Amino acid sequence: MHIIKPTSGVNSLAYSTTQVSILLNVSRSMVFKLIRQGELKTFKVGTRTLIPVSEIDEFIKSGGSKQNA
Repeated sequence: MHIIKPTSGVNSLAYSTTQVSILLNVSRSMVFKLIRQGELKTFKVGTRTLIPVSEIDEFIKSGGSKQNA
């Protein structure tokens, strides 16, 4: 179901905030708002903020709000 594929052909386990904004068809600021609200959990690699694929899948399955799940 993942739309954004890395060029190496390896499935990603996490996406950047920019990639998630494209996947969800929302702005990057909306992605950061979802992170602040606890709707999407993240982790850092250096300065990069990454969102696990499992978080994105759970968010979508819950209808866009994990708090309602």
